[in-house]
Amino acid sequence: MSQGDRGEEVCVVCVEHAIDATDADITSAIIPHFQGVRDGIGAMGSQYAIGVYGCRNTCIRLEAEGLTTRSFVSGMSTGYSGNLGYPLPDNWAFDQIKDFTPAAGTSGAVEIDNDIASGRDPGIDSVTRPRDPNDAFYTYLIRLEARAGQWIDQGHTDRSAPELVAQYLRARDGLYKFTGADTTFGSLDQDFVNFVNGYPDEPFAGPLRDPGLLWDSDVDHFGASFGAVLTTGLDDDLTSASLADFGSWGGDLVSVLGQFHQSGLSDDQAYDFAAGLIAGKADGTYFSLGDVLADIDARVLGHAALQDSGQTLSAAFQANYASPAASVARRKAFYALRFGSSTDTLGSAAVSAMVRGTAETAAIRAAFWFDQFGSVTCPSPEFMSADALGGVATAFRDAILQYCS
Repeated sequence: MSQGDRGEEVCVVCVEHAIDATDADITSAIIPHFQGVRDGIGAMGSQYAIGVYGCRNTCIRLEAEGLTTRSFVSGMSTGYSGNLGYPLPDNWAFDQIKDFTPAAGTSGAVEIDNDIASGRDPGIDSVTRPRDPNDAFYTYLIRLEARAGQWIDQGHTDRSAPELVAQYLRARDGLYKFTGADTTFGSLDQDFVNFVNGYPDEPFAGPLRDPGLLWDSDVDHFGASFGAVLTTGLDDDLTSASLADFGSWGGDLVSVLGQFHQSGLSDDQAYDFAAGLIAGKADGTYFSLGDVLADIDARVLGHAALQDSGQTLSAAFQANYASPAASVARRKAFYALRFGSSTDTLGSAAVSAMVRGTAETAAIRAAFWFDQFGSVTCPSPEFMSADALGGVATAFRDAILQYCS
């Protein structure tokens, strides 16, 4: 057991293998076991996060299936085939690398393990004073805000501190550089990015975990989507998708439509296909639950920034991630702000994001589609059938209702 956000208990399910788990073992026994754990935890209201102790391949495979949030790697078993040639899983929290015996040869000798930590899980050092698992992320943001303040003080006053911080987050992995990216997310201040990168002693860029859903938000995705909200503003017509929408959830939805187009499935399978990807936890989706959380945050925090609240991003995240109740309120605020808490408006906006919207949105969407999914038979989303569009839009509607209503 480890202590979760604000005292909520987080269960880490551990599986230790007396023998080397082969790839076949993982497929036939371990994945089905963790699917059962997931279903059981879900039946109890998903109050617990699920982790695993095992060799690298076991941890990697379970993460890819979306069945675990953190991994404790049995790296000390160097001879296991499940460790040989495999990297650490992306979600590794602890790695058991060596055992040693203090006071060897004496009556007080005891064999203990030497573990290293990534920082993704803070662990606990007290059973009465819980730690906030997002502390490292908040510290990281505060450092970025300090750099943004220095940058502005040097005379670079055309962008606010929250926008500069978001730009840095967006630029970290280089994914948001497609044609029209600067129009969508805002012109990137590469000089500021270089300024931050040249500053010494960067702290660990900790993850951001939603305390209600016990899942990590995609922080880089937030940076891009928040920039889209600030750059293009918010439209009054909630039934129509804007460029700000395309820069967040709308673009993600178009990506799911593109994946369906590439799948070759019949149009009557669009809903089931999209429902398996939107807010998904496994690999293979362009619209994961982490993306959904990032899009929610971009709208809610972006709306506050456009109202000139003067609140820093670090303070805004701390307030909105303070507790499971704050998580629910934040997600409901997204549904209200973007869709007026209306199912009909939600459905209309989803279709609009894929095939309607402003001329500028349509042009950038077409360029994005041609680059990522275009073909002779389907050079743009407008060539998809009404059944395909309706199926994907309905899957999105249902996911938002599940998480945000």
